[in-house]
Amino acid sequence: MGNAKFILVWLVLFFASCSLRHDVAGGNATETTNGFRVSIINKSGKPATTARAILRPATHVQGDDPSCCQTVFASAKGVIEFDSIPAGQWRIEITDTKDALFYEYIRPSKDSIMDIGVDTLQSYSKLTGKIPTPFLANTRIEVLGTDLICYPDSYGNFSFDSIPAGVHVVQNSTINDTLRGYAQVGGGATSSTGTLMPESPNYLLLDDFEDGNSQHRFAPISGQGWWYKSSSLGVTITPSTATPVPLDTTDPIHHSAIHFSVQIDSGSYPWANCGVQIGIKNQGYDLSSVDTLVFWAKGAGNIDVALSLQANADSISSLNASFTLMTSWNRVAIPLDTIRAATLPNPSAMRNHVTSITWQFSTAGEIWLDDVIFIGASRYDIWGR
Repeated sequence: MGNAKFILVWLVLFFASCSLRHDVAGGNATETTNGFRVSIINKSGKPATTARAILRPATHVQGDDPSCCQTVFASAKGVIEFDSIPAGQWRIEITDTKDALFYEYIRPSKDSIMDIGVDTLQSYSKLTGKIPTPFLANTRIEVLGTDLICYPDSYGNFSFDSIPAGVHVVQNSTINDTLRGYAQVGGGATSSTGTLMPESPNYLLLDDFEDGNSQHRFAPISGQGWWYKSSSLGVTITPSTATPVPLDTTDPIHHSAIHFSVQIDSGSYPWANCGVQIGIKNQGYDLSSVDTLVFWAKGAGNIDVALSLQANADSISSLNASFTLMTSWNRVAIPLDTIRAATLPNPSAMRNHVTSITWQFSTAGEIWLDDVIFIGASRYDIWGR
């Protein structure tokens, strides 16, 4: 009997030590490090006291060992809280009956607490996409950081009909390659990843506009990432400025792209641009490991590409490079170490504080823009600090 008790106690301790925990959230995260905290309310505005959150590795898919996951439940005030999160990249799925949320939590390089503040649960959504043909029969489509899977139809089309709102990474892994797509999914809406494509560690497709929502693929947890157009007084943009930018789907080669023309009517220092805010974060985002900005463009006129930098809340500058648009599509590659300004003698040291990228006219012109790519950096090089 004594040996039986010992074995029973050992088994209890073993399973209790498994990191698939069922804890009650709401502890004092200020006394810990590497934490995540958010106050969840339901759509009626009340604390979501029955919400459950699962923290999984960023690359987790159905069938992976669940011992690396952690589960917590909301406190009486609707607070979801993880503490002592191990090093690495993580995703968090929060569910409560018919509503949910999804966060991409990337652990910073130094100890800290990521406090999202207050967020509202949203209705489940639909996410569609396509994998290129030919593809293997019974190939599996996975949503990273979840247990969600589906299978494409005979044309390569797939659909997740109940997916939490948030930024999702969808993949199809085969023997020879991994195809991935990204989408920002709104609550109760239908979104698309477009066609999944091969992704290498140092090749980052910011946007190909095929998902049709004019939001770039790497919108972080703290920002919307919409593409925009703007201009000074005395300048006319056609189509007119709007956020999010309406995309042009008439081009026979690139199909979906940003397209607009600029007319200068008056003004001492006229300008017009399109651009994307890559994230809302006071210190900006880290492009120091990006070697080259690559994109496809056509049109007429001269245009500047600018990286807007924010070293701190009080210091904002811009780095610029110029090129001439051609009448047919051309691949433009701009090494980021060539983008510099007299006010910033060492711009490469400042590229870890980028807040937006813009394509700017100072004279009349027209531009088509597509397939914006970072070369030399991974997703986590940019978002992971």
